[in-house]
Amino acid sequence: MNGSQGVFLQAGLSLNAAQSQFVGNLTLQGKDITLTSANALNLANVSASNGDINVTVQSGALNVQPGALIQDVNGNVNLFATAAAGASINFGANAAVTINTNGQSGGALQIIVDTNPLTITPVSGTIPGGFAQTLLNGGTVYWGNAGVLNSGASK
Repeated sequence: MNGSQGVFLQAGLSLNAAQSQFVGNLTLQGKDITLTSANALNLANVSASNGDINVTVQSGALNVQPGALIQDVNGNVNLFATAAAGASINFGANAAVTINTNGQSGGALQIIVDTNPLTITPVSGTIPGGFAQTLLNGGTVYWGNAGVLNSGASK
């Protein structure tokens, strides 16, 4: 799928898209959003309500563009990069992920780089410099053993 000015996908209910490649910055809207790309992709803005956001990149980088907003109301957000080598999830300057819940369900955020992200056991870890987290009503963040790198940092 190719869009020199970006790609906008919208659905009143479930939005499911799987492609070998998405070219351009993606804007997604729907109730439940499931997007799978065999190659790297760029997210501009993603919005879901009363459903989940699931984005998986099977090779290369999942790039959340500078200033992008990924937001979900009463759902969960899962961002996965699953390549055996060279996988990454990158957030541009001032990009944000927000999850608002007004009930008892939803509100989980998973950002995982692993070949099988659903088998990961959360580990507390330490919040790195340059990141901000706001937790309300008992929220928890697991930064993991491997940690998170800021722009220009290395391990």
